[in-house]
Amino acid sequence: MISQKASPATRTAYRAPRDGDRGSLGESSAGGFRAPTAGSPALHGVRSGATARRWILRWLAAALSIGTLTSCGRTDFLAGDFVGVPPPAFSVSPGLYSQPLTVAITDPAPGLTIRYTTAPGATAGDLSAWSTYTQPITLSGTANLRAYAYSAAANPSPTASGFYTLGSLIGGQVIGPQPLNLAPTATSPVVASPVPAGPALGSVVGVACDGRYLYFTSQNLYYVGRVDLSNDTQEVLAGSSGVVGSGTSADDGVGAASRWVSPSGITLSSGNALYVSDGNRIREINLATLQVTTIAGSGSTSGYTDAADGASALFNGPGPLAVIGSTLYVADYYNHVIRSVGLAPPYPVSTLISTPEDPMDSGQYFGPTGITTNGTSLFVTLGWDCCRQGNVVWEIANPAAPAGTVLAGELSVAGWADSPSSPVLFDIPQNVCTDGTYLYVVEWQNYDIRRVTIADGTTLTIAGQHTTNGFTNGVGSAATFGDLYGCTSDGTNLYVADPSNQAIREVSP
Repeated sequence: MISQKASPATRTAYRAPRDGDRGSLGESSAGGFRAPTAGSPALHGVRSGATARRWILRWLAAALSIGTLTSCGRTDFLAGDFVGVPPPAFSVSPGLYSQPLTVAITDPAPGLTIRYTTAPGATAGDLSAWSTYTQPITLSGTANLRAYAYSAAANPSPTASGFYTLGSLIGGQVIGPQPLNLAPTATSPVVASPVPAGPALGSVVGVACDGRYLYFTSQNLYYVGRVDLSNDTQEVLAGSSGVVGSGTSADDGVGAASRWVSPSGITLSSGNALYVSDGNRIREINLATLQVTTIAGSGSTSGYTDAADGASALFNGPGPLAVIGSTLYVADYYNHVIRSVGLAPPYPVSTLISTPEDPMDSGQYFGPTGITTNGTSLFVTLGWDCCRQGNVVWEIANPAAPAGTVLAGELSVAGWADSPSSPVLFDIPQNVCTDGTYLYVVEWQNYDIRRVTIADGTTLTIAGQHTTNGFTNGVGSAATFGDLYGCTSDGTNLYVADPSNQAIREVSP
């Protein structure tokens, strides 16, 4: 994930909690509860044992304060809060909104002052990151709004927290009201790594986002996970890390009871479901129940068969996925085609279109390595397949009357060249995502991220060095990547899968 900064950058999306992240009354610098002592303000001047006991009970009540998890927001009880003191309330429920919105914060009781922040990682003790609330707040981008109430005579209330996302969920990514502000400059974009990279993530190849959560597939650890973008915490949603499935119907199940053989492509529908390609099958995860169901293809048999029911269909290396309405589109790699799957039983499977023929090898076609949509058109990357490279971004303007045209790149020609060079050149474009105005192409062999204007194909490199791979966070060309595979957006930031570094990287303005 990418941290919010004054200028664009790339970072690793997840980071573990640090000491001092939540410091307040009754909490030591090491994060543990600090009991009152004879010299503390709470006991200063106390004469009677009964009074002292009442003070100690207040401190214990503070230490035992707990938080409540909600579907879109969280109420955190900071150390030092008193049980029973309500947090401030937000006039608008947290969630995904298509337009900027105004949120009013109301006092939990008369005579209190409210302080609020949208700064990532701001602690209670960092007063410079909090503002005094005087009027409703306009949110014009994704924000984690937090607020607490206090007075001179009492400890702060619990902290109310609400995660707000601006945009629309389209094709497994959030497309905001404005395109991502990721034009290459001396200070932008910033690349970071918010989630700790390493074996716990494994080879992350697919990513999708609904604004609040970043979903990912760990191909070599056989699970589907997610990261909470409000606090960068990670969890396993389906499967068990390191436990491989059988490729049979026995792999279906609820959450940790499900099994996976090679989870790769992942996308979201607006109907509270994830879709994942796994081996040679397509699977659905119901996000309300975590029930995993195979809807098309076979976990043990590859092939090329369209069918009126998903159980009779066969795929050969299905990878990235995209949803438009009630149809799932599948990049069927070794079959060199784009397939469609109806998202209602019996899940019919048909072929939408074949990839273009190799101009240098008659009768041979390219493997589709990536797919995305702006809600109307499909955009496909054609990368490496056995002995040939497509090296283009291919547009299917109208899936109802499918015909493909090259938007950027030169078929079968590998290289690196940005606009205004003609032709623009890629070297194994591995996947693609969009903000509605631009496409973002992650390259396997050039180790970079390219931005392609949908209107005219103009192409610019926004991060990475096409001559060098590595694992360095930084601004623009100072950042280095490994072999990039997947990408998505929360409407403000870009997230890319960097499996060779076992990392998720965040690219921010």
